[in-house]
Amino acid sequence: MEVKENQIIKELRWLSEKMFGKQKAYYDRMLADATPIRIAPLSEVFDEETIKLIKTQIKPEPKLCFKNATLLCTMFPDRVKYVEGKSEISTLILLWR
Repeated sequence: MEVKENQIIKELRWLSEKMFGKQKAYYDRMLADATPIRIAPLSEVFDEETIKLIKTQIKPEPKLCFKNATLLCTMFPDRVKYVEGKSEISTLILLWR
C-alpha cells in the first residue's frame, strides 16, 4: 500500500520546525502519533446506489467538512472509520523567537 504524505502532515512538520519548547514537543508528539492511511475514492467504498443515497440524505456541502464527515461516519459505521479533514481556527500564525 502506497501512502502519500498529506497536507496535514506537511503542515504539522512545518509547525514543528518553527516552534520550540513545549509547542515543538506538542507538534512532534502529533507527528509521532500520526497513522498513515490509504485514501480511497468514494466509488471504491460505495456502489452507485449508495452514493445517490448519500447525496440525497447527507447532502454534502462545501465548507461544511466536519458536518459532512460526521454524518458519513454515523450513517455507515461499518464501512467508514475515518474521514480526513481539518478546520482552521485562524489563517494567521505568528511565530516569535
